[in-house]
Amino acid sequence: VAMLYVATERVSWIALGLTMFCGGAYVAWLLFSHVQTRVDLWLDPFYTGLSQVGMGIMGMASGGLLGTGLGQGHPEITPFAKSDYIVASLAEELGLFGLFAILALYAILVERGLRTAIGVRDGFGKLLAAGLAFGMALQ
Repeated sequence: VAMLYVATERVSWIALGLTMFCGGAYVAWLLFSHVQTRVDLWLDPFYTGLSQVGMGIMGMASGGLLGTGLGQGHPEITPFAKSDYIVASLAEELGLFGLFAILALYAILVERGLRTAIGVRDGFGKLLAAGLAFGMALQ
């Protein structure tokens, strides 16, 4: 949808994409019980005791503002610390300030990609730069 918007500059593609996403998400919530469980965990991470989401939040909370230091934390306590909950592991070791610094650097990288897409004159370069920047932002 982002690539369609960059190519055509029509806001209707964004509206159509958001409408289709919301409709698909609602249908998935109605049909699949594990999606309902994920939504319930998003709304209240501690409603079933200490779930994966709750353990990630507790891991981030144990880091505090300044963190425990690189290599000084215990990310192995957090489930899936090397794949799904890597942000919780980083927040435990680097703290809230370190996590904000990482997110700010990531946002600057995406912003520079989008700025490059604006500055490119040919269509292919514009789509390539915008696509790469949107792809990184989506991750």
